[in-house]
Amino acid sequence: MKADGGGSARTETNASLHVERQNTDHELGRRVTAADADADQTLSLSRARADRLLQAARAATDARLPLAEQTRAAVDLLLAQRGREDRTATAEREQDDARIDRDRDERRNKLVALLALERQTTDVHLALERKSADEAVATREEFLAQVSHDLRGLMAAHRLYIALLVRGVSSDELGRQIAPQIAALSQIDAQMDRLVGDLVDIAAIEAGRLSVELRPQSAVDLLASVTGVYAPLARERGQALSVLAAPDDVKVLADGARVIQVLGNLLSNAIKFTPAEGTIRVGFDATKDAVTFSVADTGPGVPAEQAAHIFERFVGSRHSPGGLGLGLYIAERLVVAHGGRLWLDDEASQGAVFRFTVRRATV
Repeated sequence: MKADGGGSARTETNASLHVERQNTDHELGRRVTAADADADQTLSLSRARADRLLQAARAATDARLPLAEQTRAAVDLLLAQRGREDRTATAEREQDDARIDRDRDERRNKLVALLALERQTTDVHLALERKSADEAVATREEFLAQVSHDLRGLMAAHRLYIALLVRGVSSDELGRQIAPQIAALSQIDAQMDRLVGDLVDIAAIEAGRLSVELRPQSAVDLLASVTGVYAPLARERGQALSVLAAPDDVKVLADGARVIQVLGNLLSNAIKFTPAEGTIRVGFDATKDAVTFSVADTGPGVPAEQAAHIFERFVGSRHSPGGLGLGLYIAERLVVAHGGRLWLDDEASQGAVFRFTVRRATV
């Protein structure tokens, strides 16, 4: 089973498209509402004018009524005149209403057509932006893949020569002086290989091509693989690395190499920031549907102002110098690609505790 991670460049472009469309629709609604309000105001003014004319005509008629001869014929004549005036005012009002309705419909149709054209133009621009972003990411990924391939070839040769140096080191005083320098070269080589791998992973994430191969894996075996690599480094630094015993082994549905990569990043950071004689604990808890791995240390912890940005690109592992600051970002993206979550436990009483979840296998 393969799961794909999302590309941040495409995601940002899609988000821009969504926001731009929302803004366009909002502007359309605002302009139509404003046009309706203008039409309503014009209609109100026109009706008020007609009402004033009607009232003036009625007042003039009423003023003449007492002066007329008090005969039925005179009264009928005045009432007939008032009726004609009323009909004239009503006809004028209906004409004004019809004209305003036509103006309103015409303005609304023009605004709808204009905003539709603006949306179409926005879609074209954003489509071009997406195409440009995709091409840029593809070019960068191809470039990084080629560079990483060449660098890893050189580093393989570098490791070979280091191995030859280790075999050739004598046991005399000169050999004892050279041995630490060779060990340092080996560590530098491992760091370079990790940096190259991080760059390749970043390119895959941004291109939306980060994938994980999900298969049932033993949680105990995954922890053993990681601790077996980092235990010597912890001992060298005078730290106690312990694996919390699980009552039973469980299976996770995961890409084993990627889970080991996440655990390795968290464990490497814990070793880096835990002082001598400190303690580092790794383990997991299982529920019916998920398995939660944890890496805890007794280091200084993560300051609150940094914790909110700890999984962002180029922020760095607790703002540690000497790295690209990609490890935790990549680890978080890998966990998300598994359908899980990686977080810093802010309730830890001492040091730092990182936890992440993956799905539990059903077999």
